[in-house]
Amino acid sequence: SGGDMGYFKKGTQPKEIEKVAFQLKVGEISAPIETKDGFVILKVEDKKPTEVRTYDKVAREIENTLRQQKTEKLFNQVSDDLKRKYRGFIDTMAIKQNKETLGILDNEPITNQQLQERLQKIPPFYRQEFESTEGKKRILDQILLEKILLREVEEQKLWLSNKFVAQFEPRKVSTITTTLRKMETNDKVQIDTLELKKDYKATINDFKVPEQVRTREIVVKTYDEAIKVRNEALAGKIGFDSLAKIYSTAPTKWQGGDMGYFSKGNKPKAIEDAVFSLDKGKITKVIKLSDTSYTILKVEDKKKAYTRPFTEVKEKIERKIRREKEDKLYQQLIASLRDQAKIEKFLTEEEPVPSEEAPQTEEK
Repeated sequence: SGGDMGYFKKGTQPKEIEKVAFQLKVGEISAPIETKDGFVILKVEDKKPTEVRTYDKVAREIENTLRQQKTEKLFNQVSDDLKRKYRGFIDTMAIKQNKETLGILDNEPITNQQLQERLQKIPPFYRQEFESTEGKKRILDQILLEKILLREVEEQKLWLSNKFVAQFEPRKVSTITTTLRKMETNDKVQIDTLELKKDYKATINDFKVPEQVRTREIVVKTYDEAIKVRNEALAGKIGFDSLAKIYSTAPTKWQGGDMGYFSKGNKPKAIEDAVFSLDKGKITKVIKLSDTSYTILKVEDKKKAYTRPFTEVKEKIERKIRREKEDKLYQQLIASLRDQAKIEKFLTEEEPVPSEEAPQTEEK
């Protein structure tokens, strides 16, 4: 993004960055600033003065904040009352000793297994925050609170209210129909290895991987410059990737001209004819792409064409066959249910559209 950090206010960046950034004027460039990640140079593109937003602009935001604060306060009060009512607790010592039972709600244990299941649902990047005893206790407190709330729901029989039922009605219908489909289709599909191998042989062409080549490119504007760069590349004093960063005008220059692997049919014919005919490590002659674009390429690697083995594609084939069989069974299920159901259609006959007649006149 050209180094763009966007607008930021105090308290959102490292102190050493903020100290310099807010002292600079618009357009000024800082001296190198040492940080834990290395040295940083800043240029101030713009500054916005402190402003106080009008009430009209922040009224809704204030309302939402106050509502959230009051809701959270009330929920905490209710939660504390329910904890005293149902007498649940978490044993910190048991957490430290990694015991199986880590807490109790009346006579119901809160187990290490429940803790581990909840930990596994946390993304790995954030999971380390809950590896400590205090972090595990936070999770266990949440599990305890959920169990307490569920008991209160059961005691008050909240599921009997119309609002509660209406809220879950669509989900109930979806769950029931999904379960029926699973029982009548997914669970009935059986696939053996012989069937998979037969399909593999019948569709072998789908698993053929064509010959591939990996190259680096240097694109320049004139033929003479291309000859000069090619000679430097052949001399070998400077690596081809370094030459690409110096001379190339292509978007790949900052990757050392790396074009990655590609097969025939993906690049201009002149480029493919040149690179697929060369051995690994060789450099092409100058290739004209247009009147203002010339390129030379180096073959970094080549992969021969091959057919992916059965063991590599077995799961993919199984998924395809399973999906086909499940769809077929599902269509049969729908047809069978339609035949069993008593369906009557009542259609009224359309009334004929009155024709337009020419107006009649009485002659005398």
